[in-house]
Amino acid sequence: MTGLFAGLSVLFLLVLLQILIVLACEFQRPARAAAWTLLQLPLPLLGLALYWGLGGRFRSAGRPERPPLGAAGGGAGEGDRLAAALHALPPVSSEKTRVRLFSRVDETYERIIEDLREASETADFLLYTLRDDRIGTVFRQLLEEKARQGVKVRLLLDGAGSHALGGAYRDRLRDAGIELVFHHPLGASFLKRKANFRNHRKLFLFDNRIAYVGGLNIGDEYLGGDPHLGFWRDSTVRLEAVELTGLSRLFERDWRMAQGQPPPPDAAVSAAGSPLGAVRPLGESVQAAAVRFALSGPDEPLSGLYGLYFTALASARRRIYLASPYWIPDEAMRKALETAVSAGVDVRILLPEIADHKLVHYAGLSFARDMAGSGIRFYLYRKGFLHDKTLLIDDRLGAVGTFNLDRRSFFSNFELSVILTGEEAVRSLAEEFERDLRECREFDPNADGSQASAGLKERVCRLLAPLL
Repeated sequence: MTGLFAGLSVLFLLVLLQILIVLACEFQRPARAAAWTLLQLPLPLLGLALYWGLGGRFRSAGRPERPPLGAAGGGAGEGDRLAAALHALPPVSSEKTRVRLFSRVDETYERIIEDLREASETADFLLYTLRDDRIGTVFRQLLEEKARQGVKVRLLLDGAGSHALGGAYRDRLRDAGIELVFHHPLGASFLKRKANFRNHRKLFLFDNRIAYVGGLNIGDEYLGGDPHLGFWRDSTVRLEAVELTGLSRLFERDWRMAQGQPPPPDAAVSAAGSPLGAVRPLGESVQAAAVRFALSGPDEPLSGLYGLYFTALASARRRIYLASPYWIPDEAMRKALETAVSAGVDVRILLPEIADHKLVHYAGLSFARDMAGSGIRFYLYRKGFLHDKTLLIDDRLGAVGTFNLDRRSFFSNFELSVILTGEEAVRSLAEEFERDLRECREFDPNADGSQASAGLKERVCRLLAPLL
């Protein structure tokens, strides 16, 4: 009995020490402190190891100079915060950009492959996930062919999202002369306390003049190959210009960051560009216009995407349409949406009914249940898995990219979204949104998840929301 008591005492002191370490490190972020403390209780030693690898602060080898959001306000309109925020964003090109929106993954892959075949100088891929499967083999073989033709091919993959990519696949790429770099390889980044900072951006860039931005990676699940998820709904924007200078510099910056190098002086993503008045309407059909992009990342003191989204939500006067596979809003985002709906704004949010990550899914349903009482309308997509990440504000702004409405995208991940303005652009995105609504059912907070087991899952997952 004495030995058992001594063992329990040591265990108690160990857990107490873990909690004190977490509280000392996270005292400025009480919500994170509470969530990490909860994880320490059932996980002696392991909980502290997880905190070591996942709870670190980001330290960058170099940070590009960028004015704070809204700093470049000239010509944006007196008192119009959204116009000022848009004006501060960098353009994807100094020239007018031709744009097309894709909503079907099979059509997107076909067009990407077509453009890749036509590439004559460079082919740069920035992806979170690349699979060694059927579609992954198609892309590998084509990339090897382009490299043999003398095209400079570079692949920048996230070390967590692509950790399962086999050695044989990697070797074949490198043997063909393809440059392959991983952002924060999983094991090394865990030891360096950077495992939580993932590069979630997706960018296909050919000859620095054709680019694709959206939620699309490369894997069979995106073509409906996962029997659990089924049909995959995603949005991708194709951009074409004489030279996509802004996106080219972004890739160079991320490429060097993955190698632990500071960005070159000419790779800074700045807000220099045309005034807001030059941003013209875009539609689903190919048209000429100037297009901007926004970033977020832990290397910045203020996430440009988070600030833009918050400003856009607060500026809405008629409608807010949102689609996101993951829904973990912080308090500021919640208040912005609830304030908008109380002012008569039509707020509709699309979420998936089928979950790929159940912990995040149930936490998101808990937030939806709370917020539905304020008048916000939530819809659950039933045709398959909703991976779409779009935002529409009135007839002024549409955003398509990699940015989820969760705390990882807010504060931990490196994200990218293309920003479209003008009535025609927003109308095109709104038509896609309304087509998706027909594949949804409206979330009923009084009926959905009313069973005790579902309610318990939501509550437990909600406790960990500050880490999701």
